Amino acid sequence: MNRTEARTMLMQMLYSMEIQGDFSQKAKTAFMIGKNVGNQKKYINDMFAIISEHKDDIDNVYSNQDTTWKINRLSNVDLSIFRLAIAEILYMEDIPVGVSINEAVELAKTYSSEESAKFINGVLANLAN
Repeated sequence: MNRTEARTMLMQMLYSMEIQGDFSQKAKTAFMIGKNVGNQKKYINDMFAIISEHKDDIDNVYSNQDTTWKINRLSNVDLSIFRLAIAEILYMEDIPVGVSINEAVELAKTYSSEESAKFINGVLANLAN
């Protein structure tokens, strides 16, 4: 598994957790059953720990951006992408900000819409500045 695939898995896990309203270790364990993460285990575990510990802070970072979409109006997919990207930008110093933004845009193009990809790019680029 490469890092892009790990991000995809994390986004799917965050989406599932948002739907279920459960960001617990138990929910993570249940989601991960049967998944072969290979050399991305540390990244996935670290990102889950960061997001679960700082979810409210991450959501506040989004909410403090000058956007027309309040966090409760975002689709669960877009919210999951934002949480993953913002967590990387704020807490993963070894990942370049541009990589986090680009990967988020690609996730949006694949799992959301072209409009969402543009919106996510704009919000994250503004945050990076």
